[in-house]
Amino acid sequence: PLDALGLRRDLAARPPDVVHAQNVRMTAVAVAARTLRLRRRPRVVATFHGVPQARSATSARILARADAVAAVSTDLADVLARHGFPRSRLHLVPTAAPRPPTVPDSLRAELRPAGGPLVATIGRLAPEKDHARFLDAMAIVGDRHPRARFAVVGDGPLRASLEDRARRLGLGGRVRFTGW
Repeated sequence: PLDALGLRRDLAARPPDVVHAQNVRMTAVAVAARTLRLRRRPRVVATFHGVPQARSATSARILARADAVAAVSTDLADVLARHGFPRSRLHLVPTAAPRPPTVPDSLRAELRPAGGPLVATIGRLAPEKDHARFLDAMAIVGDRHPRARFAVVGDGPLRASLEDRARRLGLGGRVRFTGW
């Protein structure tokens, strides 16, 4: 596993101008490594993809030790700013939207029967993505729009619990968990 001392050895052997750290933990490691008596201290640029809400304040304090932070969405930039991160060192760099895949007609027909709207979410099924909120909202939408159908595209550790939640919310045959 990567640690500050190991990274410090690498930075001393091949001194870079910039270290790019992905998210909070790696930012803490990179900042610690550069403070361990390096001849040339590289700048640390971090990318913030988000953390559970309970860790937002701590994350903002850790990320504040980086020279600059790229947030992947406006919402995440606002979270850091609310917790005191200086906006002058905060940059919005949205993640790239992938080219939409070609959807086979059979899948399109399965997901969108009766010609109603299809509402989908795409992402790793993990706590920080909060797909439970998506399902709660779809239960409300489904009550108001009976022909609406829903898709959860992706997979992850919460899939079984999210499928159970969808059943408990009465979404049953109206929501499809497609996997990747």
